[in-house]
Amino acid sequence: MFDGFAMEQAKKLIKDYLIDIGVDCAFLVDMIGNIIVQCDNGYFDKDITLLAALASANSGAVNTIAKAIGERRFSFFLHKGKHESVHFMHINDECVLVTTFGSHVPLGYLRMRLDLVRKEIKKILWSHE
Repeated sequence: MFDGFAMEQAKKLIKDYLIDIGVDCAFLVDMIGNIIVQCDNGYFDKDITLLAALASANSGAVNTIAKAIGERRFSFFLHKGKHESVHFMHINDECVLVTTFGSHVPLGYLRMRLDLVRKEIKKILWSHE
């Protein structure tokens, strides 16, 4: 689907803009749960395959909620926990960027970084759009 060079660029972008500010793990997942690109802090010990499948299903459910209230989709959604949180951001109709992070990462700063990453990933992986 994507060439290796583009995927390495996307991975470097995720590392530089997200992992390096304290994000535990970030990955791109398509709408059927396939992991496109993943990057973590080296200590992330959760089942990323399970998270990708659940993220895809969650995205589908949230998109259905959006349509039920007259929206095309929600651009992002967040599940905030006491110690760990998960942020979902649509890159386009094909994939979602999933980010897991602890309470030490300021949400506003993360959102700003995620907006930059989304724009750059679209350029890298979907330059034909």
